[in-house]
Amino acid sequence: MIDKFTLYRFTAPFRSRLQNRLRRERLNIDADVFARGFEDSRIDPGLQADGIWLLWELLREAAFISDFRPDPDDSLSAVYAMGPEEVRDDVIEPLLAKLGLSTSGIDFTGFDFSSIVTPKDVLAFVMKVADAQNGKGKRRFVDMAK
Repeated sequence: MIDKFTLYRFTAPFRSRLQNRLRRERLNIDADVFARGFEDSRIDPGLQADGIWLLWELLREAAFISDFRPDPDDSLSAVYAMGPEEVRDDVIEPLLAKLGLSTSGIDFTGFDFSSIVTPKDVLAFVMKVADAQNGKGKRRFVDMAK
C-alpha cells in the first residue's frame, strides 16, 4: 500500500521538493521552537500553548512530506498549496473546533480570508474569535479586526 507521502511525490512534486528542502534546513525546529516564533504576537496566554500546539499538528498533517517542520512565517499558499478556502476549511475550522471556540455569534460578511497568509495570521484570527466568545448578539468580524 502506498502512503500519502509517496503519492504526493508524484501528484505534487514541486511542493514535496520545497517542503523536503525546508525540512532539511529546519532539523532543529520542533514544537517548542515553533511556539517561540509567536512570542512577538499578541496571543492570549490561555490559548497560546493549546492553539500553537494544535496548529503545529494541523500543519504537519497537511504537509506533503513526513516529519515536516512548520515555521510561523511560512506562506500557507507557497508552502502548503492552500488557498483561502483550504485555510478556512482545513486549518481554521478544525483549530477552532479543537479549541472549543464557536463562530455562531460572528458575521464574517466582508472579511477576506485571503488576508490569512501565515500561521501567525491563523492564530491572530483565532484570537479574535476567542475574544468574541462572550459578546452578545451577532458581531461583524470586520469591525472586530480594527
